[in-house]
Amino acid sequence: MKPPIKLYYWSPLRSPNDLQWLVRSEWRAWRQMSRHGSHAIRNFGDELSTRVVEVATGRGTRWAAPKRAEVFAIGSILEHHHAGHSPSVIWGSGLRYNSRPVGHAPTLLAVRGALTREVYGESADLPLGDPGLLARALYKSRSPRSKVILLPHFSAFGTVSGRQSIQAGAAKGMHVLPPTLAVDDVCQAIADARLVITSSLHGLIVGHATRTPTILCTFGHTQEPDFKYFDYMSPYRRSPTLVPFSHLLEHGVRNWEEAAAEEVEAVSDEIDDLIEGLLAAAGPLR
Repeated sequence: MKPPIKLYYWSPLRSPNDLQWLVRSEWRAWRQMSRHGSHAIRNFGDELSTRVVEVATGRGTRWAAPKRAEVFAIGSILEHHHAGHSPSVIWGSGLRYNSRPVGHAPTLLAVRGALTREVYGESADLPLGDPGLLARALYKSRSPRSKVILLPHFSAFGTVSGRQSIQAGAAKGMHVLPPTLAVDDVCQAIADARLVITSSLHGLIVGHATRTPTILCTFGHTQEPDFKYFDYMSPYRRSPTLVPFSHLLEHGVRNWEEAAAEEVEAVSDEIDDLIEGLLAAAGPLR
């Protein structure tokens, strides 16, 4: 039996540097999320990395710092790879920005999207796809889909305007789901939902993977870099549609829900193809 894979993913409690940044920059957000039932300092989408790597490789995993990790998977974490001078391989990770970080070139088995692939100057043969898409094999709808889930990126909880918007969504009957809840709880809630409204890329990916119509929204200046959303959508030859959450509050979700349902149907078969490519690319890790 092979030993567990040393896997890096964003996990502040395991990384002093990440925790220091979080305490300095985002402590308000984490304090506010505790009021929605989550006291943990984590992000479900990053924690999903352990699940999908184990599914793809048949091996266990254990967290490792960038400079000691063997594999990077889910997340916009390639900058961490370069900063840590890591000898690890990349299986589906992406960049946050449209620029190549300084440092030695990583070994690429697959990357999240065509934009990351282009930044590294790789050929069209390099497989694409976010490993979070393997959530399709892990989470199935268990009940009639009725809830509208509001899953903000954690940064939205850190501003007054973001919190006011989240409260307004809850007042309209949206079920607020902090991204710091346990990975299985968040992913299953997405799979069981009628509609997901999210500013989290992980939320969009798991929504697509579980065939749940998903609206990608923005909360003012807390928006993450556009690059990673365009990168994720590039294998589908589509651009992301980012809808201001204030617009949804004012005009309702009906038209956008219909568009989201059409989108999730359109990308579903392509997701199966991306998963097949990711599983093949993971061969050297087994």
